[in-house]
Amino acid sequence: MDSYDETLLFRDDDKIYVADFPKGRYITKTFTSNELPEEGDFKVSPKVSVRITYIKEKNDLRGIEIKKIGGKEKQRLILSSFDFKMLLATLKFFSEIDLASVANKSFILDESIFQNGDLKKIKKFLSTLAADPDGRKLLSSLENVTPSFLQMNLLRKQSTEVFDKLLNDDSYFKYIKKNKKIGKDEEVWQKFFTINDWILGSNVIKVLENRILDEHNVTDIPFQSYDGFLDIIELKLPNARFWTNDNCPTSELTSAIMQCARYLRIAEKQSNNLDKSEEFGCKIIKPRITLIYGRSNNWTKAQQEQFRVLNATLTNITVLSYDHVLLRANKIAGLA
Repeated sequence: MDSYDETLLFRDDDKIYVADFPKGRYITKTFTSNELPEEGDFKVSPKVSVRITYIKEKNDLRGIEIKKIGGKEKQRLILSSFDFKMLLATLKFFSEIDLASVANKSFILDESIFQNGDLKKIKKFLSTLAADPDGRKLLSSLENVTPSFLQMNLLRKQSTEVFDKLLNDDSYFKYIKKNKKIGKDEEVWQKFFTINDWILGSNVIKVLENRILDEHNVTDIPFQSYDGFLDIIELKLPNARFWTNDNCPTSELTSAIMQCARYLRIAEKQSNNLDKSEEFGCKIIKPRITLIYGRSNNWTKAQQEQFRVLNATLTNITVLSYDHVLLRANKIAGLA
């Protein structure tokens, strides 16, 4: 080992050393491997010195020397500025692709990449596809891979965060109501869920424009279900009281459930009315209704059990709290 190696071997690994020469400076950093390979009867902790040649006048990186220090074998790699730039470009390329996918000649789309909105992982996945001929063929064959597809889960995540703020931040709710020039509190939720109908569940295929059941009854959010028939979402406010002190449904909740039952009776009478089916844009047969009512974030265990019993007693009516719907939104958006 020469004296220069000895100097490097005992330098502090956390420090960067600078030495002048006529046209510039050498910038040196020593790195220690965490691995301890065996050499003979003893172990040596190898160190690697990386020295950069920097030209002051041109503010330019002229070359790099990578040198192993310690042990019996001497290894040294010297690169010119051009070689070094090529090395950096090569390392950058390989750092931006999924090497496992390339090595196995397989491209696996992890949906959580898009659900979690991890832009770095999305970029790495797309870079991997673009870097390989098979990947480029795969991209060209996917007609539905569009910017809107890539943005969908990001938008769902943002919408879920807005939902949470509307539900838990009263000042934000009032700001949205005023800024969007909405008259009633119920209409804030009606507009939000209509725009973000995916939050209402996978059975919601399309929110329907017509809301009128008859001249006296107007629904909140009628929709076409996955089976092609009319179903309904009815909205009450999050601050509506759910339970009495005896853990029974409040009179307000009972009234809301009776209103839903009335809507179902009226809609059922329209089953043979072809004009009404045409107005809605789908057939009306045995409609179902979901009532979104109140909060459940601070329920006791007894109240949770009562809620299960309540829904079991209802026919074609399902009651959900706003917190239940928020939990579902978080799940769909990949936030839970």
